[in-house]
Amino acid sequence: MMKNYVGGPLEVVMLDYGPPDNVIEIGAGERAYQWRSRLAFAGAAFALVGTALLASCASQVMKNYVGGPLEVVMLDYGPPDNVIEIGAGERAYQWRRVNTEAVTGTTSGEVRQTRHGERYEVSESPGYVKETECFYTFYARAAGTRWIVTNFRKPKLECE
Repeated sequence: MMKNYVGGPLEVVMLDYGPPDNVIEIGAGERAYQWRSRLAFAGAAFALVGTALLASCASQVMKNYVGGPLEVVMLDYGPPDNVIEIGAGERAYQWRRVNTEAVTGTTSGEVRQTRHGERYEVSESPGYVKETECFYTFYARAAGTRWIVTNFRKPKLECE
């Protein structure tokens, strides 16, 4: 459980959590600091929940960021994987997620009559791992020193 550090010095937070993993400039002398969990299991669970949130209804979630500062997206999902200059004062920010799903194999069998008596025949289909690569892209326009989200690209159907 995280303590309430609001209004206190940053050094106190750093004593408890170490240096931040990400520092985002959000405006005139303001910064946002982001720490990732130091526990592998907690970090994996957080990533899984974040990915599930994006994957469950990505377009609805993405729509909520339009009109706001890009820093808010970065605070929720970390730094983007790609930043693409698409025009004067316009950029596309892209996050990549790989969803991994284990598909179990099946085994079935049936008894068949042959000339030599009964015989049991087995049919197997092996399990496999299915990976889906998803890209979540926000378009932003420069507004002074900040970037404002203007639109997003709808993810492919299997990433919704």
